[in-house]
Amino acid sequence: MLVDGQQRITTLYQYFNGASDLRVGASVPPYAELAPERQARFLEYSVVVRDLGALSMPEIKQVFERINATAYSLNAMEIHNARFNGAFKQFGEEVAKEGFWDEHRVFSQNEIRRMDDLRFVLTFVITIMSTYFNRDDEIEDYLRTYNDAFDAQHEVLGEVRRVLSFVDRCDLAPKSGAWKRSDLLTLLVELHRALEKDKLPLDPAETGHHLNSFYELVDRREQLPEQDERRRDLDSYYRAAFQANQDKGNRVRRGDILRKALVPPDR
Repeated sequence: MLVDGQQRITTLYQYFNGASDLRVGASVPPYAELAPERQARFLEYSVVVRDLGALSMPEIKQVFERINATAYSLNAMEIHNARFNGAFKQFGEEVAKEGFWDEHRVFSQNEIRRMDDLRFVLTFVITIMSTYFNRDDEIEDYLRTYNDAFDAQHEVLGEVRRVLSFVDRCDLAPKSGAWKRSDLLTLLVELHRALEKDKLPLDPAETGHHLNSFYELVDRREQLPEQDERRRDLDSYYRAAFQANQDKGNRVRRGDILRKALVPPDR
């Protein structure tokens, strides 16, 4: 069991095996191309390891938490991953394996390795179960609350899959702003509100047309006349998507504005 240093060990292992997703500088030749003496030097390099001995699991977790108390080496989701392995985290991992994310290249290999996909998925799930929240503030509470059991997993998974399927059928442009991370979170949450909570009979083709127009307008909002009533909302959405985009206030603001584009006034 490796308590700390997973990234270093993984990098060494990937370099040795020539992993395709490991990016090194052009000045660093692949291991397979090294001269035999340089390969030997690499394999003989001393990696300092401290053996903690026969510690109990609670003691190992305590050591881990102390090492990462300042979060200087691991991000918050990686720390949560080591502390919780219960029902809610496993549910998040199941959602993160949905083909939707790979098909639309939402996360890079490095982001998946750093568990950014799981953090995003959990943020989405928690938001549709409650409401928008600030940054990652609610994730730890949900991981702890539903660590032993998550009875609503089948119901929530069905809702998530219906939303992802609807987005697929919207046929959004590949370069649409919808695929930017903060925008995608807003889109998924607001579609869930419209489809699952408000039970609105949205048509994917029509909705996709509205969304493509909306994101295109956001990109060229400065070309609109200042007196155009749409300009204020578009400017506000843009700022909320690029400045402190994980703050609760900006998540709420993006949701309010996107909802207008998503749901026509007569609905």
